[in-house]
Amino acid sequence: MKILLVFARNSSPNRGEVRWGALLARCRRDAPTLALPLLGRVIVFASVLLASTPARAVTNLTVMADNSASIAVAKLARDYARANDVAVSTSFVAKSMQSSQILEGGSADILITQDAKWIDELQLQGLIDIYSKTAFARGRLALIGPADSTLVMKLSGNFFSAPLVHAMHSEPLFFLGNPEYVPDSRYAREALRNLGALDVLEPYTLYLKSYDQMVEQVTQRGGYAVFSYGQALLLEKAKIIDVFPEKTHSNIPYYVVVIAGDNMEEARKFIRYLGGNAARNALRSSGMSEGPV
Repeated sequence: MKILLVFARNSSPNRGEVRWGALLARCRRDAPTLALPLLGRVIVFASVLLASTPARAVTNLTVMADNSASIAVAKLARDYARANDVAVSTSFVAKSMQSSQILEGGSADILITQDAKWIDELQLQGLIDIYSKTAFARGRLALIGPADSTLVMKLSGNFFSAPLVHAMHSEPLFFLGNPEYVPDSRYAREALRNLGALDVLEPYTLYLKSYDQMVEQVTQRGGYAVFSYGQALLLEKAKIIDVFPEKTHSNIPYYVVVIAGDNMEEARKFIRYLGGNAARNALRSSGMSEGPV
């Protein structure tokens, strides 16, 4: 006769607590003819086993981040989980969904975003640890085109617009994000202006409300665009022409904050981890630069 012992972790703060009621009920149901002396020996054995090997709660951590930081955050979460024996999950959704989840007391413990004003709003609402805000990384920008593009440009020197205009067949196929909707757009305009290309490209430029619209124009219409380098690395049907030197635009800071809740201490540990060498290496390999900003 098989006896099934079930050990379930409680959802209460004492996660190591064993639900003995559930255990006994399962034993009675699965072994109704079990002799009481044998049942007693099983329970005693289980008690001794638990006493000799205390249950250890599994720590869970949820990181919510901007899409543009998805590659870097995914690597950071993986490396932190391996180094600290912690289960880390990540969420990359639109700001509207992020805001809704935080306001409704969702499961996120950490927020990583470019939007400093939003962080200030969350602070005023008492939804984050006001002392945890840390600028830990800088974003980069890239010029991208269709996967079959033959355009060769180096953005580290003078920006010659003629080859780009020729690649677009003199059509308005250069795309930037609308600054009201795409956070990186103002940095893209600044970089193009400092390279002397913004005014030249203006007749060929269209402004779109989302990265998804920009991806569609690049992959389906053969257009060109300025993207977050981190997001550009994710695109399968587009080609990175070159990366803009950081000196061509202001710093693009990414902030990390602890969301108010029951898991704030573990979240603070994660923020401390972001200042270490392992985290810096992950950032550099993911299209971002390490802090300070």
